Amino acid sequence: MWPIGPGAPLSFPSGLPAMTATPIPTVRVAPPLLDDLLVRVQTLVADVGLSGLEYDFVRTLRLFHVRAKQYEDREESGDVCRREDETELGTYVPQGRFDWSDSGLGDLPATFVRPSVEGACPRYDVQSVFMEWRDYEGVYDFERIDY
Repeated sequence: MWPIGPGAPLSFPSGLPAMTATPIPTVRVAPPLLDDLLVRVQTLVADVGLSGLEYDFVRTLRLFHVRAKQYEDREESGDVCRREDETELGTYVPQGRFDWSDSGLGDLPATFVRPSVEGACPRYDVQSVFMEWRDYEGVYDFERIDY
């Protein structure tokens, strides 16, 4: 058991040097004010245009929120292969706003290793955040985080 708190030394099994936890200030907001703040934040629109050539790399950003699964469901009438795919794609539009749209496993790039689909109804459950982009020199890169 590791003691964690303001000023407590942190140590890790990997032998990393000890660090000291720094308290993070908290801001308490009354619920009605919080609701108002959330409404204001959700309605904010960026006042920046991303249509210039210098923003090409921003427009190449594609963020996938992947939630997909497949499983066999036994029913009286026989086995049924169930498939659920709630994948979403997030991109920046030229006006600077970030938008989400419906997507699917089939829309993911080849760099996202898809679950095996061999067999009558292969079982899989994928929950990931996958981001791909091209930097200002046009070099492709990506990052995948499974959760």
